[in-house]
Amino acid sequence: LDRLNNAMAKALASKDLRDKLEQQGVELAGASEQPVSPEQFAALLNDDLQKWARIVKTSGAAVD
Repeated sequence: LDRLNNAMAKALASKDLRDKLEQQGVELAGASEQPVSPEQFAALLNDDLQKWARIVKTSGAAVD
């Protein structure tokens, strides 16, 4: 998780990349001047996992 967080922070340090992502509708959490800590990043991932798990379960989607 630390390695992924560091890679994301390094990539998002590029204003050009942030601008391109925002143009595509991506909402950047922690992409401001102060990067997200590994603990905050883990919490974001966990929140997304829980959100999408509920959506998939409710939809009845299954892997073929």
